[in-house]
Amino acid sequence: MSMVRKVPDNGLVFFFGQVNNEFVQEIMEPPEPLTTGYYKCDSEFFLTPLEEMIGPKTIYGILVLDLAEATIGYLNGRNIIHYATIESRVENKHHHGGQSAQRFERLRDVSINEYYKKIAKTCRDAFEGKKLNGIIVGGPAMTKDDFLNGDYLEKNISKQILGTVNTSYTDESGLKEAADASESLIEESEYIQEKKLVDRFYMLLNKSPDQCSYGWAFVPKELEAGRVDTLLLSDKDITLGEIDKLIQTAEKFKTKVEIISSTSEYGKILNTTFRIAAILRY
Repeated sequence: MSMVRKVPDNGLVFFFGQVNNEFVQEIMEPPEPLTTGYYKCDSEFFLTPLEEMIGPKTIYGILVLDLAEATIGYLNGRNIIHYATIESRVENKHHHGGQSAQRFERLRDVSINEYYKKIAKTCRDAFEGKKLNGIIVGGPAMTKDDFLNGDYLEKNISKQILGTVNTSYTDESGLKEAADASESLIEESEYIQEKKLVDRFYMLLNKSPDQCSYGWAFVPKELEAGRVDTLLLSDKDITLGEIDKLIQTAEKFKTKVEIISSTSEYGKILNTTFRIAAILRY
């Protein structure tokens, strides 16, 4: 305790234990204010409150559909999660003469109606009871508009729809396409914020490489020199002690620190190549 001269605004977290007959000690400031005190002795560290702090803050539902298939999923924080894919039995239009053409159209309308009902039921199973920040619907313009205008979705689900976007795909890749196309609808989501950060870093790397740095051999030196505006850290293969030391240095120079997920779509790109990166002030 003697090493702590002042408790930070967010409080402090202490970890003490013995691993392989060696004493382990970690002291860190949590990323958000602690509202409850915990004292727990166990065979492993109690990380639940910290995991909740760094866990996803936003979750959106996504539905993409055309007349061949529909895919439902979530944008859970930084990650896109597939829930279900529904294949339709709607036949493609083709020319018929006389009464057969009329009969075909009637049967096709029945198939579309049943297909839309199945989508609505799966959306209810996927979204009802979840604390969503909203729902995005994507696909070809005519199909998604016909579905939404047909009042197939229950009111408590349809009122959560933030808007619609046009997508070329309606399989699992369509979920990502819909998320990327929804930047104006979900601007505050962790997915979009991380996308913007990674895009900005790569834009500087390609156009103004002297305004960025990467790799453990270079970034810590730039950080200690006060040149880093935004520090991008991987959440993979980095210890609490390393993070704490980097954050303390960053705080000294008012450097923004962003933890990039190693499992998200855009985080994978950065983490696989660099693990640690920085956008410089000058």
